[in-house]
Amino acid sequence: MTDKKIDANLDVLIQEIGKGNVVPIVGIDLIKVKLPTQEKPMDLMEYVLLKLEEKYKESREIHFAYPVDVESATEKINYIHAYATREKLSFYTYIKDIMREAEPLCLNTSFDQLAKIRRFKLLVNASFSTLMEKTVEKNRKIISNKMDVFNLNITDTPLQDIEIEASLNTLSPVESPKKLKKTVVYNLYGRYEWGNSFVVADDDVLELVHTISSNKDKLKTLYELLSSSSLLFIGCNFPDWLLRFFIRIFSKQKLSVSSSLYSVADILVDRNRAIFISNSTIKYFDSDGSKFLELLSTKINQAEPSWIRNSEDANYIFLSYATDNQSKVVEIYEKLDDHDLDIFMDIRAIDYGDDITQEVKKAIDGCKIFIPVISNETNTSIATNRFFSKEWEYILDEHQRRNPQNDIAKSPVILPVFLNAIKENELKAGTPKRFFELKYQGASSENGISSAFITKVKDILKN
Repeated sequence: MTDKKIDANLDVLIQEIGKGNVVPIVGIDLIKVKLPTQEKPMDLMEYVLLKLEEKYKESREIHFAYPVDVESATEKINYIHAYATREKLSFYTYIKDIMREAEPLCLNTSFDQLAKIRRFKLLVNASFSTLMEKTVEKNRKIISNKMDVFNLNITDTPLQDIEIEASLNTLSPVESPKKLKKTVVYNLYGRYEWGNSFVVADDDVLELVHTISSNKDKLKTLYELLSSSSLLFIGCNFPDWLLRFFIRIFSKQKLSVSSSLYSVADILVDRNRAIFISNSTIKYFDSDGSKFLELLSTKINQAEPSWIRNSEDANYIFLSYATDNQSKVVEIYEKLDDHDLDIFMDIRAIDYGDDITQEVKKAIDGCKIFIPVISNETNTSIATNRFFSKEWEYILDEHQRRNPQNDIAKSPVILPVFLNAIKENELKAGTPKRFFELKYQGASSENGISSAFITKVKDILKN
């Protein structure tokens, strides 16, 4: 593939990512292990094979003689799995021990690059490692206040579907990944901490295929989100039949008429898959998964789309509100999100009597704009006991100390939004007078957030 063709494919992919409906499916080939004694990192499966052979040699004095056609680390691990199953020997217990040793040695660069593409709201882990969820949580702990993790267990029931908080789902139905209010990591291959229910060998892959294909009704949200998405396979190196399975089972139409974008980024080794890809509309990148993510990140940074921002030092907005007004605040969130703005919205059930948490304090300390959503429900005498009131008390103390003039060039800037018209002589104990005095910089949301307010927010975030 020529550099020009790769560049063109990347442009198409980045455009799709910007729409918010691309779901990366990340395989084990992306994970590299760096041993202190070696200059170059090795693939995780190579490391697993090395340690697996050592464990059988030490415990059983077994030396494996592989057939001549068994060459790759994955093929050799499959051979060992078949042998262990036949001889009733330990296998998954060894894998768990090996993974506990391996994960601290794994390189995080590729997963860091993946996590910083904040348009990826749903990320599917097609490996038994927990590295993805740990890295995504680290990179999104401020902007995406809470990350949900779900796991597919191939041997036990009930199966774990993606669960969306009912209150938010009814307010804003999650029909595609871009509508998710939280980052979601779905461990499709399970987790290595479990018994024999995570996917390692080909036998496990067959069980996974059976589980997914025969339990569509029990994995309804997973199906809905993936079937409404463009899928990006990174470092999966699925054989031809498995790639076809994943694409077709999560497509609402035949591949030949589907409007979704399917992209594959890994080393091309399967001849049948090469023929299938070349005869389809799949965008293919014949590259190591890590090198592909480096290429993608470089290309995105050159283009500088606003949605690439997703780090602790990014300018972001803190939405503070009463749970009574959640439906209206979700509308404000979505309007801001539509303009590629970073928003912290704590959607957990925290209210009466709860103290402000360290997590929330940290988020308030780091925000550029603090938006208190003021309403009839917050403007009451008893509101001083509620959680949002504690946030307001805290921000006013910080504001007085750090930015008493509400200068847009400093942090934090307080930018009130009024859901109801509240006159100054109607102020109750729940509404700090200082917010009312700042109303000239705020907005009324009775008829929705205006374009002028969005422009004001963007101006503040630029300073």
